[in-house]
Amino acid sequence: MYPTLELQLINKFDIVCFQETKLDDIDIIDCENFIFKYKNRKKISNYKSGGIAIGYKKYLEHYITVIESECPFVFWFSVKKEIFDFQENVIFGITYIPPENTNYASDEAFSEIEFEFQNFSKNNDYMCLLGDFNSRTATLKDFHEIEDTDDTQFNDISDINVFSDICILDDMNISRCRKNPDTIVNKYGRKLIEFCKNNNMFILNGRFGKDSIGRMTCKNKSVVDYIICTCNVLENILDFEVQEFCRLFSDVHSPLSLTLSCKNKKHSDLATNNFTPKIGKWKCKKTLDFRDNLDGEMIEKLFFKIQSLHNAKENAQKPEVDEVVFDLCNILLKSAETTFGLTSNKAHRHSKKQWFDLKCLKAKKEFRKSKRLCKKYGSNIFKERLRVSELSYKKTMDNAIVRFNTDFRNKMKNMRTKNPKEFWKLFHGNRQRDISKIPLQTLVDFFKDLNTNKDHSDDFVITNEINSDEVNEMINKEITADEIRKAVKKSEK
Repeated sequence: MYPTLELQLINKFDIVCFQETKLDDIDIIDCENFIFKYKNRKKISNYKSGGIAIGYKKYLEHYITVIESECPFVFWFSVKKEIFDFQENVIFGITYIPPENTNYASDEAFSEIEFEFQNFSKNNDYMCLLGDFNSRTATLKDFHEIEDTDDTQFNDISDINVFSDICILDDMNISRCRKNPDTIVNKYGRKLIEFCKNNNMFILNGRFGKDSIGRMTCKNKSVVDYIICTCNVLENILDFEVQEFCRLFSDVHSPLSLTLSCKNKKHSDLATNNFTPKIGKWKCKKTLDFRDNLDGEMIEKLFFKIQSLHNAKENAQKPEVDEVVFDLCNILLKSAETTFGLTSNKAHRHSKKQWFDLKCLKAKKEFRKSKRLCKKYGSNIFKERLRVSELSYKKTMDNAIVRFNTDFRNKMKNMRTKNPKEFWKLFHGNRQRDISKIPLQTLVDFFKDLNTNKDHSDDFVITNEINSDEVNEMINKEITADEIRKAVKKSEK
């Protein structure tokens, strides 16, 4: 895993979901503070492809449960209701539907997902699907309207809301119509719309949060990645965003981010207790705001303290001076906190990846510099510079990984015969030996109990019926030359 992916994307979130992971059953994702679970694709070719994965922070270990299922297109997991203070657990499905006209494409993909979805939704109203659907929906409506229900059984029903939760969007002032810059509709797009209508699911893209304007999610040309959910989940969403595309994260897709409200303060604290907040950076344009936010009452009290110390400066004590300095710092810090806000004070960590060499570090610095310049000026020149540095950084890291793996394999081959001790040391790496959690006294008591005579019988006798002469003759028998030759031949093999 690239260090930039770990630091700039993954660590910002509590739960991360991936599609097209291209992993197999022996691959391991090593990411500090995260636990990963996978659903790998069964191979058709000799190349790794497809696959779905979920990663979540370790403090959520007892609140997230992976749900096994047969459908290869979705990876289900549930989050306990205590996290969000909901009435029921929330069930998420990470979805990856292969593109049309590929070896892995299936016309039954939506049917298989819907079958499992309906099994879960029988006992749960909090459902959410997210991922790469390879569906282009344009602005097709994802809910039933009156003209859609022309069957005779609906003729006497005046309120279409019996069949749809569309009124929830109206109550939340969310537009019924989605904004979508992608005007094309494909076969999978129609199937996704039908899925939403059948199951009272709503598409967040183009109607919610920062993406209410509608943004492309793939190659800056199409919208194929979605988050869809039931109205119960919709009522607890704080934000939804299509983030900036970066080649370090994906070849063609932009990341989607979803923020849910965490009403339970206990679990909200768990997510933030690892970081100490710090005041944001100074901004010259907010100088006047900083001055206006200074507490006049506290300044007046401080002035009197300083004046009294000045009048009695010959008798001033160190604790009194320290108190004045502390009050002064407190006034300035409170104003700065109000003006510039607080940020998480995450310690800067250099990459611990063994393959991350000086060339990678140099390419990383150039990439970050280009990113800052592009953000500041935004012209086409700096956008092109960012694109080039992004590709160069990715290529440099890929080459470093290949070199490291080649050198590592050669090193292991040589050590296996020439230096076995170092071979096994390198093989195990920094793996620590598991330490037993059983208290020593428990072991002592167990063996004491094992050696006691529970029958309490005085005539308990251990008999020894072994013929010592026969044993001595067998043990002390001379070893013949033929036996030695046979033993040598076996050891050579």
